[in-house]
Amino acid sequence: MTFEIVNIIDKMEALYRIPRSKERFDIYLNMLQGGSGSDMILPIAGYNPMEMILFWRS
Repeated sequence: MTFEIVNIIDKMEALYRIPRSKERFDIYLNMLQGGSGSDMILPIAGYNPMEMILFWRS
């Protein structure tokens, strides 16, 4: 089994910049499951795609 390091924070920051809508939720589901519709591609299940998040960069 091989593992790949994926920079999830940048992907989630880009997702949260999209206005809350069905489109944003669909993008989240595609990021989570990819084209399979059932397998988890990225470990982002703990993120709430409809929540408003503020990111601070130092």
